[in-house]
Amino acid sequence: MAVPLTEPDAEPRRLGMARSGRFVALRRGDGLELVDALGTAPRRTLPAPVLDFGFVANELWLLGPGGLQRYSVETLTPIGPVIEIAADATRVLPSRGDASTTALVGHQLVEAIGDCATVTNLAGSVLFPLGGRHVLSVGDSLGILDGGRGERRLIAWPAREPVHGATYLFGGRAI
Repeated sequence: MAVPLTEPDAEPRRLGMARSGRFVALRRGDGLELVDALGTAPRRTLPAPVLDFGFVANELWLLGPGGLQRYSVETLTPIGPVIEIAADATRVLPSRGDASTTALVGHQLVEAIGDCATVTNLAGSVLFPLGGRHVLSVGDSLGILDGGRGERRLIAWPAREPVHGATYLFGGRAI
């Protein structure tokens, strides 16, 4: 049994912090407020309706009714066009790593650099982002999916215990 972080009825994310610790996003009504923790920039507001949000590299990704929009945390200007996402997506789960440009959005792995974005459908199991384009798939077995290649490497899973979360350890040599 897996306990996904992408449960549709989970409470909405209210707070998020950039990996650098400099920027904090707070849910306010139907939008977000972006705070520079160093205090060198004024608080800024994005009034758009937000289902979920997350910091990916130096960007703030907002999942709304129209899709996924990326914003620069420095200028709060949109980056590239809105990315079309499946209608049932409710969470943005950034991959681990300071330079990672990927996030798991629902059952889709989104990789975005500059104005270009790639969306890979990963249907089936409960999914957890690991690092880069790697995703842990929990179902009848454990597998690591590579979003770029689609390959699946199965992992022995001796105990059928609930999975509440997953991450890479020791530079990707352990999960």
